[in-house]
Amino acid sequence: MLSGTIPKEGTAKGELTSGFPTKAMPIPQGARIIDSSVSTQKRNVQVAVNYRTSMSVEAVLKFYESEAAKRGWVATRGTAADGAKSITLGFGNDTMAATVRTAPTGATTVAAFGTYEVGK
Repeated sequence: MLSGTIPKEGTAKGELTSGFPTKAMPIPQGARIIDSSVSTQKRNVQVAVNYRTSMSVEAVLKFYESEAAKRGWVATRGTAADGAKSITLGFGNDTMAATVRTAPTGATTVAAFGTYEVGK
């Protein structure tokens, strides 16, 4: 999913860190970023983001299913013990997982994590 140069490592609060690979880990339009990070080890890249959105939990899950279909990835839904919904996307060495829940404020919160191998 990632090709070319390895993204720059970094963390950010309130925004995506410089070089955050949104092509590999898409974020819905209008999402409010809480924090984000990119870390690397040789050709392996780990990406994380926490955000809030006005989209429903179901709409966020459908967003990621649609993104998986565009990439030819497999998407699998699940439910955590606390009732939060989860979705895992993957193909080959690239995987992404998101936990989606409704906050007490009514906003939908998403915690997403991905691991990718930068192609040659």
